[in-house]
Amino acid sequence: MLDALEAPPLPLQQSAARDLIDGAAHVDLWPDWAGSNGIWITITLLLGRACLRFRDVQQIVTSMLPIGMIVTPIFRPIDQVAGTARMVFVQFNPLYHCVQMVRAPLLGAVPSAGNYIVVLAMAAAGWIVAYLVFARFRARIAYWS
Repeated sequence: MLDALEAPPLPLQQSAARDLIDGAAHVDLWPDWAGSNGIWITITLLLGRACLRFRDVQQIVTSMLPIGMIVTPIFRPIDQVAGTARMVFVQFNPLYHCVQMVRAPLLGAVPSAGNYIVVLAMAAAGWIVAYLVFARFRARIAYWS
């Protein structure tokens, strides 16, 4: 019989250790997904509030999404864009950095430090803006729906 103060049986300890090791194997993807998800959650919070307050924002967002997808090099290699167009459509495009954070690990590469900096800075700035917006309009949100 086991007392309440005894250690759990060995198979449970082995199972916990195995799960810890399996989970640690996926740590390299956490910054990629955390930064990208932080940005998308921020965009969802801010656009959701804007769409709730101003009904026409939904149509504007629906029209702008295909344009953002065409401008961001998703379906073509980045090497095809050269010169000034590369600076505008690749380096200054925040969507490119978000896509690169997901695309690079899938292709067996590591996102650059610039990708990490841009994505984490956008996520942090977005969370601050979302917090300030919700703090300011918290009392009025119920009346907008």
